[in-house]
Amino acid sequence: MKKLNKKKLLIVLILVGILFTGLYLFNSKKEAPFTGQIIMEFPDDFSENEVLHWGHMPLSYKIQNPDACSVDLKDRVDLAFKKINYETGRKVFFKEVDENPDISVFCKDYSYQENIGVTGEVSSFDVKYGDAVYWVSPDNSDLIINARVNFYGKGSVCSTGYPTTEVHEILHALGFEHNYRVNSIMRPEPAESSQSCKFVKIDEEIISTLKEIYS
Repeated sequence: MKKLNKKKLLIVLILVGILFTGLYLFNSKKEAPFTGQIIMEFPDDFSENEVLHWGHMPLSYKIQNPDACSVDLKDRVDLAFKKINYETGRKVFFKEVDENPDISVFCKDYSYQENIGVTGEVSSFDVKYGDAVYWVSPDNSDLIINARVNFYGKGSVCSTGYPTTEVHEILHALGFEHNYRVNSIMRPEPAESSQSCKFVKIDEEIISTLKEIYS
């Protein structure tokens, strides 16, 4: 009788072990399925905003082909980023990086043929001096995830020394469209008559908007 009980007990233990092993393997597969799909996530530190915006600060930038840029143009591009930084009270600020920038800057020969609106969200097409394009998240059309700015030729210098064209295009990369007010830096032709342009700063309305978004 004792031998029989031992055999039954042994069988029960074996069956219990098999049952728990099966449950463990089943749950392991269920909790961690492999789909082969990579999901990209774009963080948004300013998700409370329902207007076009970037999701983080600082924004990184890089002049992708510096050898094609004149020294003066490179200096104006760097100065433009610094001006936006300063005029927004560092609410919008930038850092220069060596790879994977948020904003890629290119210097190109003067051309009317460039058309950068095929795959991205076109923000401007200022054919004479520059243009800009940005891309938005596939899950959130208010979230900018990448941008590109092109400058053509040597550019144009405002008589005040303010980098008007460069700031104009970078503001496009921040989501601002053209503004037809007489004294707006976002007019389609802010530096058309650069020898007489009087710009020394960004519009107060734009500054207020940027501060509100990125505070």
